[in-house]
Amino acid sequence: MTEKKKKTLETAVVKKTTTKDVELILDADPEELIIPLNQNFFYEISQKQNYREFIYKESGVGKFYKKKNKFFFRRDYVFDVSKDGGRYKPVNGNAPNIEESDCDTILSNAPPAKYINTFSAKNSVLCSTEPFTPTPVELQDNTLLGKLNNIIQSIDQNELWSILLQNNKKPVEGSIRYNKKQKCFQGYDGKQWRTLMWGEK
Repeated sequence: MTEKKKKTLETAVVKKTTTKDVELILDADPEELIIPLNQNFFYEISQKQNYREFIYKESGVGKFYKKKNKFFFRRDYVFDVSKDGGRYKPVNGNAPNIEESDCDTILSNAPPAKYINTFSAKNSVLCSTEPFTPTPVELQDNTLLGKLNNIIQSIDQNELWSILLQNNKKPVEGSIRYNKKQKCFQGYDGKQWRTLMWGEK
């Protein structure tokens, strides 16, 4: 069975907006896009007059998410806004309201013009699940960088353990686990799991 080819996000028409979230009308289901739900990516939102002149343009970083069978786009950090011939940077990257317009409001995948904006999140690294689709990943404390459920993200100890178990049906000699049913630690000797004995002085 061949895997269904993922689609690249080119444009999406915005249906309505609130301060942070944007409801979308897409030509493709976000779950079929190369950009997974809940993964940050760089975007551009624009409004064009007569299909030529920009009357509004905004760039930043955000993510798709799903709620009550509807798809939304959350603007997590806005780099800059061009409006009415002027340009400004929102304070602390706060997303401005997008005014109603007779023009279509278009969302597209667009890497930032300035490289410094690729590091808008603290403790972040730049990754890519597909060519030419950079995505910032913020690392949490005591985690590793990895890919889980098709999303490049911080991997904590429990998630790492589940990955190792999935990828290695047979445990490695010297592995240690906790058996909840028997309430004890066990070590793998290369053939079977054996209960670890604790000695007290």
